[in-house]
Amino acid sequence: MGKIIAVAFQGLSPLIVETRAIVSTCSHWPAVRGVAPWIGLVWEISIRNSLQHAHDQSLTLELGCDCRNEGHRLWIRDNGRGVAPEKRSRLFHPFELLSEANAPHGYGLPIVKRLVEMQEGSCGFEPQSPTGACFFFTLPTA
Repeated sequence: MGKIIAVAFQGLSPLIVETRAIVSTCSHWPAVRGVAPWIGLVWEISIRNSLQHAHDQSLTLELGCDCRNEGHRLWIRDNGRGVAPEKRSRLFHPFELLSEANAPHGYGLPIVKRLVEMQEGSCGFEPQSPTGACFFFTLPTA
């Protein structure tokens, strides 16, 4: 998992520098069952979403994992603006835009959901207090 995340960060490094985000990750990543390029795309889309929805604020991203009975829960937390309550139920639906005109097209999280489900996992969202979001996905243990 560490190598997969490192590759995702390489592709996103210009955006991370541009947004001046502070990023932290855990030091030990689990072995999960899945397709490495797909898992990399899940991370890349999830990180990009957090960076794009920061809207000129000092953004902190934290990537981590928790062991669960059903496998591993991998997550990205941010201190961004969060997701409006009326948008939460449709986050993983195609073409659902979180912000104003010129927002991203709204297909990133549906792709994440499909890729994770094709690997026997699930994904979701939890609001953070007072602001921010936690997007997570679960994958089976390798």
